[in-house]
Amino acid sequence: MSRTPPGTDSKCFVWSLLSSIYPPKNNPERVYNYRHYEHTLNLSGLTFPMPVRDIPKFEKQNPTISINILCKGNDGGYVPLYVSKERGRRHHVNLFLIEGPDNSTHYVWIKNMSHLVCGRTKHHGTTYVCNSCLHPFCKKVP
Repeated sequence: MSRTPPGTDSKCFVWSLLSSIYPPKNNPERVYNYRHYEHTLNLSGLTFPMPVRDIPKFEKQNPTISINILCKGNDGGYVPLYVSKERGRRHHVNLFLIEGPDNSTHYVWIKNMSHLVCGRTKHHGTTYVCNSCLHPFCKKVP
């Protein structure tokens, strides 16, 4: 099996997504943990790096997965680039899109939304973030 040199793989969307669905016990930053799960996704007709506009197509082809995409806003906060319309799917994944100065993009899994948005509230405990509106709440609603 050939080894992809670091920084040259354009499937960070796939690896980030798989890291949330199949979290490894060790070395979660290593792509080799996820390569054997790549066949579990329907990636036909998709191009990589994955454009945000193709996320609905991915969700249609993979009916157990819904995705939100966030990025850093101009004011230092976070902006939702894509909020899934799909509800009740077995896997919901929040990804962060990092945009480089050369227009390169890189997806990473947001493992803990509470930690990401904790600065948006005066509450000092765990926050519960709504996957539809991305608003943090102090209490979990059943």
